[in-house]
Amino acid sequence: MDDVVKDAFEIVSAQDRERMKRDKSAKPTLFVLLGDHAMNEIGNHGGNSQLETSTVFVFLGQGIRGQPLADKGKNALSKLLTTEVSQINLVPTLALLFGVPIPKNNLGMPLRELLSSYSDSERLRMLQISAHQMFGVVRANDPTVREIALAETASNSGGPMNCDNEGESTSDVLRCKYRRALATHRRYAVSGSGAASKVEREYYDFMEHANEHLSRAFSGYDLGAMFTGMAIIGAATVALAALYQSSDKSGGIISTKTWSLRVSAPTAALLVTYLVCLWSSSLIEEEHQFWYFWTQTMLALRVLTSTAAGDALRTVLQMGLFRIIRAWNQTGQKWTGEPDIRLYLNSSHTRLMWILVVATVLVVNVAAHRLHMYLYPGPARSVIARRADMRSPTYALGTMPYRRDADEYKRRVAEAERARAAVLYSGADTAGLRALMLTQRVFRAVVGYASFSALVYQMDRNHGWRELGVSEGVWSFVRWCVPADLGQVARLVYLCTALAAAIGVACTWYRAKAGVLEHSPGSHEFRASVTQAAALDLLVGMLPVLLLLSRPHNIPLFALFLAMFVLFWSQLQVVFGPRSLTSVTDAREGNQSDVCGCLGVLRPSKLVVLFCLVNASFFALGNSNSLASLDLSNAYTGVSRYNEGVVGLLMFVSNWAGPLWWAVAALATLTLSKQGLTAQRAVDALVALHLWQACTLLVLSIVVTLLRTHLFIWSVFSPRYLYQVGWLVGFYIICATCGGLLWLVGLAQVS
Repeated sequence: MDDVVKDAFEIVSAQDRERMKRDKSAKPTLFVLLGDHAMNEIGNHGGNSQLETSTVFVFLGQGIRGQPLADKGKNALSKLLTTEVSQINLVPTLALLFGVPIPKNNLGMPLRELLSSYSDSERLRMLQISAHQMFGVVRANDPTVREIALAETASNSGGPMNCDNEGESTSDVLRCKYRRALATHRRYAVSGSGAASKVEREYYDFMEHANEHLSRAFSGYDLGAMFTGMAIIGAATVALAALYQSSDKSGGIISTKTWSLRVSAPTAALLVTYLVCLWSSSLIEEEHQFWYFWTQTMLALRVLTSTAAGDALRTVLQMGLFRIIRAWNQTGQKWTGEPDIRLYLNSSHTRLMWILVVATVLVVNVAAHRLHMYLYPGPARSVIARRADMRSPTYALGTMPYRRDADEYKRRVAEAERARAAVLYSGADTAGLRALMLTQRVFRAVVGYASFSALVYQMDRNHGWRELGVSEGVWSFVRWCVPADLGQVARLVYLCTALAAAIGVACTWYRAKAGVLEHSPGSHEFRASVTQAAALDLLVGMLPVLLLLSRPHNIPLFALFLAMFVLFWSQLQVVFGPRSLTSVTDAREGNQSDVCGCLGVLRPSKLVVLFCLVNASFFALGNSNSLASLDLSNAYTGVSRYNEGVVGLLMFVSNWAGPLWWAVAALATLTLSKQGLTAQRAVDALVALHLWQACTLLVLSIVVTLLRTHLFIWSVFSPRYLYQVGWLVGFYIICATCGGLLWLVGLAQVS
């Protein structure tokens, strides 16, 4: 390592000589070598041991008066590392050497060794500046401390001051020491009495005591409040665990002769490994690897425990799609700079990116609308036509005009279809059916126009139409279809989304009012219930806003999300053809004893896989547990003036777009399962989710309390705690719990 430092310094010195030869006013380079942390004997770092906190700290350069190199041999530099200094002293030292202001919250002191080459007046001025900055921190920490006026230093210049009086507060003692240093400095500057070293000692005496006091104040923790908070979280965790254990679960159960734990083996392994990962700073930084691993593992377990080749094949396809998803954005700390699909699309293949964006908007709308149309069919045409024929005189008399055989065949087919529809929708109100058909069409039109507006916004804001080679005339026509101002385009998407929600409510009301049967008597054919149709309405209707608030290169991910969701169904034709939905529900789901015998206990449910996808999609969009990865680029989309609530909401939706979509997909899966979405199942799901969050928050609280002196407490563990609060409050309490319960209550009232 010494040779590396030597080579680097010699190269820099040679460059300095050439530069200073050409320019007489040029200054030499200051070479600073330091590390942010060290390691112990086994290679670990981040703790507060001596080996982990002691790092190399070397200044090299012209004007630096250091220790003489008596030993010219190997490791000569290492033998000089005998003086220990605080790492925070680097900031004020560099600020003074470069002549820039010291950061106002700095707690460090200038290094004596690096100021020795300056004159007494220059050195004392530097110390005065540093002491003045630190006294400002003292006053900010204790507003009762008064500023020191010039007259105070002059009036006490005749003799020493005693700053160690008993009964005074620490802030008063610090003020006295700073005042004494200024008075000593003033006496030296005016009359020349005393030595400069005495003034220097007075300044360092004040700064050392201020550093000790402020460091203790800033690093102090209210352990009583922390333990109280952990006790409350622990009590809530125990209560949720008891509630979860008492509920009747149909999934896998781990049990012995004496006790029974109502949790599947994959879920238990997922929870235990996740809680263990919270103790490691590296695993917190790379949490995306945990969710990527467990998502693929859950899918692999479903392949191994599948009894039908078709189910296994669809799950293998899901694994392939997820492998593409995880390669889309490199995130975390160690691999964030590695090549990924995002870099590929944003650098040399921007045209391909915009082709994928346009294709995604088309595919998502066509596939989602087809799914919506199939699960929420328009029944009115055949029924209304049937009832109109029954009222016609020709139908009543039993007469019909002569037709050829082909026409007769078509007529009989149409007659059979009308008879089937009449049985399926028997007793339905004709006016209600007409209104239902109209609202379904309006819903799809509004969602389609909102998606189109979101696409125009993205292409105009990021000049995607130029990348695609669209002419000015064509683009002017496209822009004519939406407002001219991009802010108004974004607000139009929000308005269309709200309108689609209102129309979805109307669809639900008309469907319930029309009295449509869900199952046709004597047939295995399945039609979506009110709850299922409403869930699919929500899944489709939220897509335009998510596309609007996502970065362009992330938009194709929603097409992959949709493909993975469709593959959870038993037949791919459910989206693209008129197939029966009897195979949509997996009769084996939740009955693990019939799946591959003893391997049935290893089969994760669809909801467990979807839970993994909820978390994995957060990182797949490029997010991490670092505050620096929060995407603020879409937080002001459509906002004309700053509003904390609106900006915060948009920032949350843009960063949690993937988890929000998969959460609604999980809701749709609940409604489409064999058991259906009952109140008990909804409560059980919410209890399970909050139990997971409570366990995570409890363990994370214990971790940050025990590791409060860890090197990475503020850079790794504290941001992770903030993200955990965001997940708990923003996602699970507000969106999942409050939003989900409001949706269920509103659906019950409407239907």
